Amino acid sequence: MKGRQAKRLLIVIPSLGGGGAERMVVNLCRGLNRQAWQPTLVTFTPENAYADELPSDVRRINLGKASKLDNFKMIWRLARLLKRERPDLILTGLHFATLHTLLARLLSGGSAPLVSTVQNTLSRSLERERFGRLRKVLTRVLFRRIDRLAPVSEGVKRDLVNNFGIRAERCTVISNSVDIERIHKLMAEEPSHPWFDGRIPVVISAGSLTKQKNYALLIRAFADVLAGCQARLVILGEGEEKQQLTSLAGELGVRPHVEFLGFQRNPFKFVHPATVFVLSSDWEGLPLVIIEAMACGTLVVCTRVSGAEDVITNGENGLLVPRGDPQAL
Repeated sequence: MKGRQAKRLLIVIPSLGGGGAERMVVNLCRGLNRQAWQPTLVTFTPENAYADELPSDVRRINLGKASKLDNFKMIWRLARLLKRERPDLILTGLHFATLHTLLARLLSGGSAPLVSTVQNTLSRSLERERFGRLRKVLTRVLFRRIDRLAPVSEGVKRDLVNNFGIRAERCTVISNSVDIERIHKLMAEEPSHPWFDGRIPVVISAGSLTKQKNYALLIRAFADVLAGCQARLVILGEGEEKQQLTSLAGELGVRPHVEFLGFQRNPFKFVHPATVFVLSSDWEGLPLVIIEAMACGTLVVCTRVSGAEDVITNGENGLLVPRGDPQAL
């Protein structure tokens, strides 16, 4: 690439909130070969959980979304941006951003190739959303206009082929990745919580507190464990299920042994000293958190969700259990 001008890459994602897809965008911006690509990051909202980890040469454009009523405004603003920036390639992360970007590209009349990463099992995600069937039909129609789909696992690819009519040859599986050196540096920090003193086993989990992650299953399984031995449960993350989960822990009599520590800029200082990391999700794409936990050297137990078997060989480098079964968990 010596002597050539770097191509312009426009990355579109709803926000830089503290999720796995957002983490992957930051990793990508940090790792891209600048002789080949110069990235510009476009977000709809100003959430900035990972903003300070972006390299200084990555330009950030926020479209200023204030409410759900701004969706059409976002498409219009993004269309104007595409006309002005004229990128060589557009990359989208998360389904919401992909649909907005597709419509914006049509509106702008642009022809830059569009690549979309698919981080989740879409058929499962959409069936839980309002107007899920309509959204699924819309997705089937619009996804035909994407130049290349990049599902994060073979399971996500099968879902696209079987449930959305996408031809297999239009998909390239690109797995989630982690920065091992960065994780090892961060996990060396003190966990700043008295439960991690090594006296009592600690079960830990991390992720948004949503129905998809099924933390209720984890808490019920933990209550059964607590009946037979001493243990503590630490959950990292924020979300709309927090109050219900706190109440469930109280109803089961385990609240004094469960700690919700919220979103942590450095989760690895908690994951590394924990006894076991547990992911109890009902569905996933390729769970980044279990890859990060394994990078910390922490034992992993995970429900059999899409992508888990891409990473875990049951009984060798982790344990896989049936979904929705607290006794098995």
